[in-house]
Amino acid sequence: MEVSVAGRRVPITTSGTGPNMVLVHGGGVGPADYRRTIARLSTRLTVHHYNRYTEPPGVYDLDADVALLREVLALTGARRVLGHSVGGFLVLHAAAQGLPLERIALYDAAVSIDGSFPSWYLDDFEAAVAAGDLPTAFALVGRGLRHTPGPALPMPVGKVVGALFARTPIGRRMGERFTTVVGEARAATDHDGPASAYVPIEAEVLLAFGGAGPAHYGESARALAAALPNARAVAMPRARHDWLNRAGAAFMQPFEDFLAG
Repeated sequence: MEVSVAGRRVPITTSGTGPNMVLVHGGGVGPADYRRTIARLSTRLTVHHYNRYTEPPGVYDLDADVALLREVLALTGARRVLGHSVGGFLVLHAAAQGLPLERIALYDAAVSIDGSFPSWYLDDFEAAVAAGDLPTAFALVGRGLRHTPGPALPMPVGKVVGALFARTPIGRRMGERFTTVVGEARAATDHDGPASAYVPIEAEVLLAFGGAGPAHYGESARALAAALPNARAVAMPRARHDWLNRAGAAFMQPFEDFLAG
């Protein structure tokens, strides 16, 4: 299967059996980084997944991203979605605009509620990406989003770590997508506001966040759960931001039960 949006043809890959669902990947990564997630979900669900990024990655367009998700849902007939990180922001933003969904599962959704999502690093991050300075860009993302455990690294140390990470396969892929990632982060922070902005969402919503991750994901999840009519926030014990990609059995169980229910 494939969809066409604004002249771009996007393949959709499907696996598994059970209720239809769509996986919406996070920022800087793609479906290949969710192989374990897809394999786990496919035991109980029909999982449709696609790449949100153009090749080569370009300037981010939130409206085009929403339109692409809308077309994927229309073609697959899915009304259940799992979104990760900025993919979670995309799903919530689209659902608030009336996208027809029944069940929305999110993990560490990059949604900014009353200033909860970090934005202080974005100007410097964008400048580093424009200059092709990947070590600095990775260091700033690490300090800004705090996805890794422990205290923030001093910038000189962070740059060394960033340079090493940029040489790994996933680091190279992420670096190639940083132009788009800048726009995604801007879109999330530009849509900062009260949780009441998402009240039009009538779907059942599972707002999961890592118990050992950055506090801002939990803050926004709890605020949204208090505002939305059919939502609940769940802290995943000891979990960090990449645990959805790791897809351990115990971690994935709440997502499987919710989406297959």
